[in-house]
Amino acid sequence: MFPIFFLLFYGLVHYAMLFAVSTGLTAAASDAARAAIQVSPEEEDYEARVIAQARAAAVERLSWLGESQRSIVLGNNGENVSVAVYSDATLGPAVRVDVSYPSYPSQPILPIVSLPFLGPIPPLPAQLSARAIVQL
Repeated sequence: MFPIFFLLFYGLVHYAMLFAVSTGLTAAASDAARAAIQVSPEEEDYEARVIAQARAAAVERLSWLGESQRSIVLGNNGENVSVAVYSDATLGPAVRVDVSYPSYPSQPILPIVSLPFLGPIPPLPAQLSARAIVQL
């Protein structure tokens, strides 16, 4: 009885952590996109400033992650956060921010329990990602 209870409890805790990270990535992408619109279009090197502002906001928002997870998601100073300034036919000028935790099962927050005939417990997504788009 204890092994079944343990696996259920462990799966619950692992999925709770997974949802916390997923929600954190979504919030970081949204905050980064909102931070990007604070840059004035009249400033010199506008696109570089938008990218820097968005990455700084994502780094600040995800400061609660552990060091190893921060380096996977953000890299050094947010270089893994994808920020694109582009022109869309319907939106006009816009910024898109993508934040992801690539290959989550190979470097999970909590260890994965692997059982014979069942495989890894709990089953996990291959990647966690979030995207936010804001019209400039």
